[in-house]
Amino acid sequence: MNRRQALSLMALLGTGTTALTACQEELPELQPTAPATAEPNLDSEQVSAVLDQLTQTLQAADEAKDAQILSERVKQPALNMRSAMYNVSAKTDSAIVPLQIDPNSVTVTERDTWPRAIVAVTKSEPEQLPAVMVVTQEDAHAPYKLETWARLFPGRSVATIAASEGSPVVEADSADYVLSPTQALTAWVGRLDGGEDHADLLGEDDFTTFYQAEAKRLNEGAEAAGKVTFQATVNDGPITGIKLADGTAIVAGSFTNAVTYEKTQERATLKVGGTAAKFLEDPQVHDEPIQITYMCTVMLSLPELGTEGKISALGAERSFTSVTRVEN
Repeated sequence: MNRRQALSLMALLGTGTTALTACQEELPELQPTAPATAEPNLDSEQVSAVLDQLTQTLQAADEAKDAQILSERVKQPALNMRSAMYNVSAKTDSAIVPLQIDPNSVTVTERDTWPRAIVAVTKSEPEQLPAVMVVTQEDAHAPYKLETWARLFPGRSVATIAASEGSPVVEADSADYVLSPTQALTAWVGRLDGGEDHADLLGEDDFTTFYQAEAKRLNEGAEAAGKVTFQATVNDGPITGIKLADGTAIVAGSFTNAVTYEKTQERATLKVGGTAAKFLEDPQVHDEPIQITYMCTVMLSLPELGTEGKISALGAERSFTSVTRVEN
């Protein structure tokens, strides 16, 4: 595994003269200092303490379904997603799927600046896919908080690096991969709605298949009465990238999925269903379209520049956030 190294040079330049000899002294030979090796931002005990505190906060907030408790150790976009899940749970009397962290499967960043991050993989539970969680620290005085998480697709895994070793941060505009994290997220989200930018660099994944199949199914079901429009948009929130043991980068980002129902046949009937319908007194679409909004997260795997791999999604999460009638 390649390690980043910082090389500092101490240059001592000087000329000496004396009034008696007027001779110039010889300049000292420049000697580079020994290379400095980047260290993990947290050791194993500190990582365990951070994740224990996060686990306690999640458990307390889940039990109370209280987003204010979450804010102690959870931030955006995870805060909006988890809060929305509480709203759905309260409205539908459904259970909250827990996030159980396994502190033995983590990667810790190694950097002198902020933000800093932990990538943690949750435990695999019966009938529940494991998740990848990104926990970040904004500055030296801020606590580590859960920034985002996504459920791994079946058969996918994350090659974490031991916390004792640490891992480089991958900047959002990094040129070390087939695309920068920002470009990759933009291309992947754009393809959901049929975009073709960098399509040759994108591999297939379960979320894209689900998204496009759902859009087709809903449109076919609404065809006699109207139409259903899907639109995915990258959020302004953080894009966090960390290098993994296999040389790839894991990139965490979020996006919004808006689904709009619009009636085009005056005498036809068009209704929304599922969770959204439970938040409406009248789920029927009239003159005003109805828009359902989901907050989504994705974990992308970026191959290094010069390799033959494709950008692929390791996992994703989608959370219903709102349903509204759109004024014309």
